Order: sequence, then structure tokens, then C-alpha cells
Amino acid sequence: MTDPPTTHSELAEPAGEAGPADAAPEKPAPRLRGRDVVCGLVVCAVMLALWLPRLSGPIDLRTDAAVYYITGVALAEGHGYVMTSEPGEMAAVQYPPLLPAVVALHRWVAGTADPQVLGSLLRKTYILISLAYALSVYVMARQFLTTGYACLVGVITVLFLQSYFLSNALFAEIPFALVTMLLLIANQRPQRPSLFILSAILAGAAYLLRSAGIAVLAAWVGEAVLRRQWKQVALRAAVALIPVVAWQGYVRSVTTSEAYAKPAYEYQRAAYQYYNVPYTQNVTLTDPFRPEEGEVTNAILARRLIENLLLMPRSVGYSVSTVPGYYDWTVRDLHNHVLRRIGLPRPPYWASMLWPTLLGLVALGGGVILAVRRQWLICLYAAATIGLVCLTPWPQQFTRYLTPLTPVLALGLVTGLSLVRERLRSRYSLLGQTLVIALLGSVLLMQAYTLIRAYRSGWVQVPAADTRIGGGRMYFFDEAWQAYAKAMEWLRQEVQPGEVVALGTPQWGTIAGGFKAVMPPMEIDPAEAQRLMDTVPVRYAIVDEVDVGEITGRYLAPAIEAHPDLWVLVYTVPGSNTRIFRRTLVTAGPETGALGEE
Repeated sequence: MTDPPTTHSELAEPAGEAGPADAAPEKPAPRLRGRDVVCGLVVCAVMLALWLPRLSGPIDLRTDAAVYYITGVALAEGHGYVMTSEPGEMAAVQYPPLLPAVVALHRWVAGTADPQVLGSLLRKTYILISLAYALSVYVMARQFLTTGYACLVGVITVLFLQSYFLSNALFAEIPFALVTMLLLIANQRPQRPSLFILSAILAGAAYLLRSAGIAVLAAWVGEAVLRRQWKQVALRAAVALIPVVAWQGYVRSVTTSEAYAKPAYEYQRAAYQYYNVPYTQNVTLTDPFRPEEGEVTNAILARRLIENLLLMPRSVGYSVSTVPGYYDWTVRDLHNHVLRRIGLPRPPYWASMLWPTLLGLVALGGGVILAVRRQWLICLYAAATIGLVCLTPWPQQFTRYLTPLTPVLALGLVTGLSLVRERLRSRYSLLGQTLVIALLGSVLLMQAYTLIRAYRSGWVQVPAADTRIGGGRMYFFDEAWQAYAKAMEWLRQEVQPGEVVALGTPQWGTIAGGFKAVMPPMEIDPAEAQRLMDTVPVRYAIVDEVDVGEITGRYLAPAIEAHPDLWVLVYTVPGSNTRIFRRTLVTAGPETGALGEE
């Protein structure tokens, strides 16, 4: 690292955050020097290096990405904000519309909705977004740290697995992270009208990219409250209400409509249909992937919040190093290739969890330091985001949900370690240096090891001939996903107009296969599951090995097995257990009509 801090004042609060009064004078911003240009270029170069093997081909359109793609294309083609993958082309209500609007713009530029063409254009845009994000992280960190430390924050962020995995897919996290970084930068001069307007636009855009952007709006208003800048409070609150009222007003207009009460098929708007209902409806379930467990109660919600809060230090530690699976692999390989050879045992599970927990505690401690220095916006944003994440029932998704927060958490980590080093400088200089180097070195080594493994074993070239979404490189497109894609290609030749397919990722099925698709009903009773599928009616069903949320294995497969007279196995993907079944008798449904008998 270059230019390390030598005094506490070098890490003091930045310009524009001087005090609580409305008339507090601005301090000069950190002056950008040649070293800043070099460090900014280094961070961007690392991000660009991660993109070099994946410059061509369509962007990854699996799972959530497919929803953004379908709704964006629908907007561009004049259908409205609807899910054209669904029977009845129902109104979309889960995701705010800004990213679909970006897709719509690309659809207009490309002149086609062909995933090979439009997906490739979107990949190029995400390259630019990623580079802008990398640079913005450095500039944000430079408001609080010296050049070397700010560069380290940027590199840690860029090398985090979720940063480059999510940049490869049409997800909202990386655009959202870019917008929040720009907001944190622009807000350093809140008294300037031009930067206030820019901050307002960025805060609204954050909410319209992700519902979790409500944390950004709350933090933006809350900062003005803590500084007792009452005019700013009024202005920010008024601005913040605009996107919230607009989006929630639209959602309410849909959910109170006759079409919502009388959907195209009976379970289309069931609470477990997480792509078809608002978040507020989906999270009323104790476990949205196991709706048979019933609705959440206050006691369950309180227990969930406490359990998730206890998990949060470790989750934060993962978010500034690597994800849990790769961390476990690293510990295992460290034991197999190093510790065992010198006669040392593998660390017990509780001991191996200490490292990410320690990193998380240091990062959170750094956040406390920033709060003491009155850096309210960044601290309120982090606290509000963590609070929202703790209310969700998906702890296995925490590292993804926290990915936009990784730059802030990395800033906390580096801030905390730099303060430790400073405090130990006078009497325990060697100890302080060793501690900082050990922790930061372990983070970078872990990320480097993850990078090697991700590109060696999780990085797949998907042939364009295999599927409509092929032709590029994707992360974690393993044998199960490859078999799934071949099933889509087989169905593309078999499914007739008006026929509907039931599968675990219906929107991706529509993109890859070109047919209408629905999620299987999450009913533990096979008879009830079959009855609900007949209200669509479902003509084909896929039991796959990807099994997102274990939906096809827990609900679809038992329904098919319980009715051997109604389903016939028509195709098994060679070398896999991915199977396609066809309904032998299909009853009339409200949208597609009768498909006949066999």
C-alpha cells in the first residue's frame, strides 16, 4: 500500500460532513493527485481483467434475470409492465421497473428481442457499468481514506465473488451498487443545489432498481435529521416519497384490480408465487419455499430477526472476503495440501468460523468509527440495509443481498484495521503491522484462491447451438444447468402454440424455449397439486436437477408419481436425471383452453 495514514486526522471526516448546523461551512474535498489516478486505474484494471474472458455472448438470463428481461421486452413492445411468460400476460408487481426500462431501451436500440442479440448488447452495457462501479468505489473510499487504503477497498470489492458473478447476469445488484456509490460521493456536498438534485435522482433510482432501495431513501432522509438540517429533511422526504408513492400506488392498483382477484389460473397469485406477488405478500409465509409451514407470526418474526442478527457478523465477514461455499473449500484444501503434510489437524468447525466472524466484527467496528466521525449517510445506509436483510427468511442469500454493501463493509474493515495499526504504532508497532497485514493478506489470498477456482471449475462456455441463451461464458452453468438447457431445446421443438409447461424457472423457460411457462403449485398434497395444474392447464412438466428452491423435487415430482395414469415420461436428457413428462389428459383452462386428449 502507498501513502499510509500517520495520524488520526488523516482518516478524519471528509468534506461536506462538518457539523450539525444548516450553515456549516464546507471543507475542501481531498485533492486528487497523480496517485489517485493510478489507484483508480488499478481498481478498474482488475475489474477489466475479470471481464476479458467474457466479453462476448449474451448476458446470463437465468432466474431473476429472466424476469427483468421479459418485463423489459414487454415494455418495449407495447404490452405494458407485464409478464408475457405467464398465461394471461399478468401485470408484474414484484420488481420496481427501472432495470426493465433499461432493458426496454436496449430492445429499442437492438431492434429485436432475440436473446443472442439483445443479450449480447446488455452484456456490453454491464461491462461499462462494472467499470464505472469499480471506479466509483475507489472515489467513495477516497473521501474517507488515503490513496493506498482506498485502493485496497476497491480491490477487495472487485475481487469479491458476488461482484463479478452478479455483473455477469442481468441482475439489479451491480447497477444498484453503482447508483449508491455515486450517491455517497455526490452527498459530500449536500448544500450545492446541483449536487442535491443529483443526489435526489440517484436516491430515487436506487429505490426504482430494488425494493431494498428503501434503505437508501431512509438513510438519505435520516442523515438530514441527525444533522438537524430541517429544510433538507423536508426536501428529502418530499423527494423520497415520489418514487415510493408512484411504485406502491401502481402495485396497489394491480392488487386491488379484478384481474388480480380473478387470475388466469387458480394459483397464479398465490403467496408462494414469489415472482407473481409483491414482496409484502410473499414474506408473510414462514418459509416462502415451504408454504405448508404457514404464515409468519410475530413470535416467528422476532426469532428470525434475532437469529439473523446473530449470523450477521459472519455474513459481513463473508461479504468482505468470499462466499461460504468457497470459504469451506479453501479451509478443506488448506488442510489437505498444507496442514496435513506438517502433521496438523483440520481446524474444528467452530474454529474455522472465527475468521469470517472476526472480519465481520472488525468491519462493523469500522462502521462505528465512521459513525463517531459523523459520517451519517454511509452508516445509516449500512444499518438500514442490514436491518432489512435480517427480516428476510433466506439466510443462505445474505451474501447476495449484502453485495451492494460490500464497498461500505470493506471501508469499515480497512478503517477499523487502520485505527488498530495507528493505536499500536507507538509501543506495539510490530504487533499492529502484523495484525493488519495478516487479516488483509488473508482476505486477498482467499479472494485470489476463490477467483482461481471460480474460473477453473465454475466457468463454462455455453455453445450457442445448445440453447437460445448460449454463445457466451457463464458462471456455475454446471452439468445440471446444461441438462436443463437441453430440456428447453427439446421442448422448443415439441410444445405447440397455446400449450403451457410447468418448471421451476418459468421465465427462463420462456426465454430459452419460447413457450408459455408456469411454476408448479407448491402444494404438499399431490392431489391438490394436480388439481391446481389442471386449472392452467399444464401440458408438459420438467423435473430437473437444478431444482431452484427444491420446488420440482418436493412438489412436482410427487404429484406426477401419484398420478401415473395422467403423466407419461416423454424425454430424459442423456446422462442426467432431468426428465420431461407430458399430460395425457388436459382439461380446459381459463386462458389456454382445452388441449385435447391422448
